[in-house]
Amino acid sequence: MNRDELYLSIIDLRKRVAAVTAIISIELRCSNETPLPLNKLIEHQLQLYSELRNLLITYGSSADEIEKFDEHLHQLKIGYLLHEMNIHLPPLR
Repeated sequence: MNRDELYLSIIDLRKRVAAVTAIISIELRCSNETPLPLNKLIEHQLQLYSELRNLLITYGSSADEIEKFDEHLHQLKIGYLLHEMNIHLPPLR
């Protein structure tokens, strides 16, 4: 994959992650039973994050950037686990 294709892949994955994250965020805020398969959306989002992380490593992102990315992914996973256990924490300020 040449550098231009790599950039386009990273941009595409970032857009897809943002779109899926927005849908999940809306669904998590809905109080009624959701018709969307939330677990499938979350799995898809985590898969996109994994692909994006691999591209960032290939691109040569700094270790600091990868670490921040990993921390964000870890926070997402914890948030989903807490939601699954019906534990709702107030947002951080």
